[in-house]
Amino acid sequence: SELPEDVAVRSFRADRDPAAGEDHGAACAEIVYDIAPDAKMWLANFSSEGEHRDAVNWILAQKFDVVSYSVGWINAGDGKGTGPISEDVRRAADNGTAWVAAAGNNALAHFIGEFNDPDEDGWMEFPNGSEFLSWTVPALTRTGAYLNWDDWGTWNSRTYEYSGSSQDFDLYLYVQEEGAWRLVDQSVGAQTGIQWPIEDIFDWSSPRTASWAVRIRKKSATRNCRMELFVDGNSSEIANNVPRESLLIPADAAGAISVGAVHWSNDQREPYHAYSSQGPTKDGRIKPEISAPSGVTTKSWGTRNFFGTSAATPHVAGAIALLRQKTSLSLADIL
Repeated sequence: SELPEDVAVRSFRADRDPAAGEDHGAACAEIVYDIAPDAKMWLANFSSEGEHRDAVNWILAQKFDVVSYSVGWINAGDGKGTGPISEDVRRAADNGTAWVAAAGNNALAHFIGEFNDPDEDGWMEFPNGSEFLSWTVPALTRTGAYLNWDDWGTWNSRTYEYSGSSQDFDLYLYVQEEGAWRLVDQSVGAQTGIQWPIEDIFDWSSPRTASWAVRIRKKSATRNCRMELFVDGNSSEIANNVPRESLLIPADAAGAISVGAVHWSNDQREPYHAYSSQGPTKDGRIKPEISAPSGVTTKSWGTRNFFGTSAATPHVAGAIALLRQKTSLSLADIL
């Protein structure tokens, strides 16, 4: 009820259902509309990398000025602006579209550091001396962990593939029961020189609030790679947390305008917005470039305040659209 009557929709999902998804996207669109009410607005959805590429090809064909992108991907690239999703964003930006991307909400749920195994038992030891990286998950809340390491190989923008990794590491997920860690799942895909350097475990939960943890095992590697972990579902900061370089993809894309979150009342990140993902990118570029308000209200989100870089991003996209409408500035001038 708070979007323009002429809003148009386009689905790139296999089921072609334009209504598929959740109220998150509508809440983001409301913010754009609040700031730039005269802008012509399209809403698009997708659910896979291939559908994402179809959507971007359509965006290029329509010659849209601005894309508001409150979406983040994990394990979808090397963090240096390459990979299928970041490549899509680069193409759009190179063709004159202002692509405004959420930085992510993972600053408190991120670890990065070199594989360390002083006792040579094959299991990584984290900086606090434990082989378990732990976090707390509320009852009935989904949780998981996503691991990647710095052995992606060469990115080929024509085939949309990396050459792959020959350093093989595995990921194991545990839940704490009666003071002991119980193994519940594992991700042990092979890296033989052609596979991506990723492992992931997701969609686990407990009927009660519980501690969860992961361990990393070196299966077959000739060097101690730099490990990166993202965790979801945690209610507080994970053990051994490293906020630096916690950007989600495609906030790392060279053509993206990456957006962090601050509170609407005072433009401050701390303490309530400490979750906002931080840069730089893995190749040292400063991102996010800008921060914007979060903790706002929308009709779609109901009585809840809409927090996160998802809420911040459409503020920036709407501001760019408004400047484009109301001034003689070109997109290049604005950016």
